[in-house]
Parts: sequence; structure tokens; C-alpha cells
Amino acid sequence: MAEEDIGRTLRRLRKLASLTQEELAERSGVSVDVIRQLEQRRKHSARLPTLHALANGLGVELTTLLGDPPAVASADESDGPRFVAVRRAVMPALWAPEPEPPGPGFSLERLREQIADGWTQYHSAEFDTVMKALPDLITDARAATAAADEGERKAGFAALGKVMQLAGHVAVRMGKTDLALISLERAIAAAGRSGDPLLVPMIVNSTAWTY
Repeated sequence: MAEEDIGRTLRRLRKLASLTQEELAERSGVSVDVIRQLEQRRKHSARLPTLHALANGLGVELTTLLGDPPAVASADESDGPRFVAVRRAVMPALWAPEPEPPGPGFSLERLREQIADGWTQYHSAEFDTVMKALPDLITDARAATAAADEGERKAGFAALGKVMQLAGHVAVRMGKTDLALISLERAIAAAGRSGDPLLVPMIVNSTAWTY
């Protein structure tokens, strides 16, 4: 998104979160004056740490505050092989077995990094790259939700929520609204089991944006 639109996005997200400028300042640690200047478009940019703080205060991903990349026109109404793979990952067969716990080589930290990389690629409009990675990321996140340790299970649900949210955003940008809404619905369900109080409202914001 162009810098001059940051203020408009900030105001919209703040209203969606039902926060006053003063409340957002308190939650983010960013001064009311900076927030006011951005929203009134008297200030057209901010340092990255400031944007991170505002995103955290709003309970959204930084990419949501910076804006989403432009949509890509769909060539036809049918799903190509890559979308079929994403659909199967998002919506496994009804009677599919429960996920197996991750193997000894699994790294939750690495999975988090890969999901963060996916968001970076999404923001750069590298949708094909993200779609190629999504099925494996979703499978790994599902496996993490079957970990024996409760803390690791909750972290797995957080990862699953974030990767399903990413799948939803990509689906919207590729013109697949049905897949987007299913992905976000499942993202919210996973987030609800993560123990992270900010993750559910963050994904709800994505759902509102989709509609």
C-alpha cells in the first residue's frame, strides 16, 4: 500500500477494534500525537518499530496495517492443481485420521519462521510461491497441534491459526472467496485453542476485510 494510505488504514483498523486514539496509544506505546498525525495524513510515514507497535496495539499483522497487495484476476472459474492442493490441506477428507504428533526432526520455531516468510511473500504479491508452500505448512501446523506437551499443542494451534489466516488472504487475492471464508473460519477455531487472546480478534479483522 502506498505510504499516504497508512493513515486511512490505521483509522479503519482502530475503529474496527473499537479503540479511541488515546486507547490505542496506551496499548501500543505510540504517542497520541503520532497517531493523530498519521490518521489526519499530516504525517505520511513512520519508522518500522512504530508500525510494529501500532499493529500489536491493534491486534493485527503488520501486513494488514501496511495494506494488502493487489488482487490477481482469475483466468477461469476452475481450480488449478495448486489450488486443489491448498483446498485439500484446508479441508481434509471428512473421515481423515487425526494428525500424528510431529517427528523428532520437527522444529516449531522453524515452522513459525516459514509462516512469517509466507506472509512476507504474500505482501510482495508472490502468491504462487505462497500457494506452493501452504499445503506443507498447514500439514506441519496440524501435526504440531497433536504434540504431547500442552504448551506445544497451544503453540501448534497458534501456528495453525496463522497459516490458515494466510491461506484465507491468498484465496481472497486469487478470487476464491469461498475458500477464503472456510480458511478463516478454521483459523478462528484454531486460534481459540491457542491461548493467545489477541489472535482471535486479529483473524476476525481478516474476516471482516474479506466481506
